[in-house]
Amino acid sequence: MEYLVAHGAKAVVAACNSACVAGLDHLRARFPDVPIVGVEPAIKPAQQTTRTRKVGVLATKLTLAGERFAALVDRYGQSVEVLVQPAPGLVELVEAGLTSAEDAEVRRLLEEYVSPLVEQGVD
Repeated sequence: MEYLVAHGAKAVVAACNSACVAGLDHLRARFPDVPIVGVEPAIKPAQQTTRTRKVGVLATKLTLAGERFAALVDRYGQSVEVLVQPAPGLVELVEAGLTSAEDAEVRRLLEEYVSPLVEQGVD
């Protein structure tokens, strides 16, 4: 952040759920004059569009265990059932450039993580 602010950043986007969980509040307190936008699980738009009233969230264990995620569920998840699914290994595949369901390992993990959510009625 110091580097970005020193080089004239007018705002910063923390485009990682785990980074938001780990340090967004700290960064906002330390840099109160710089808008810092967090990209977090989209519970609010999901609860507005679900037909089954069940919302599934795939995320890292760190994200799901964080107070920030719990606060989002408390704030936006009251009218829906929020089902969470830790997705270990998925981030590593994406970061390695494997983003297609055509890749066997990506497909395997997606099926492993998404199938239980679908079976519980998540749309």
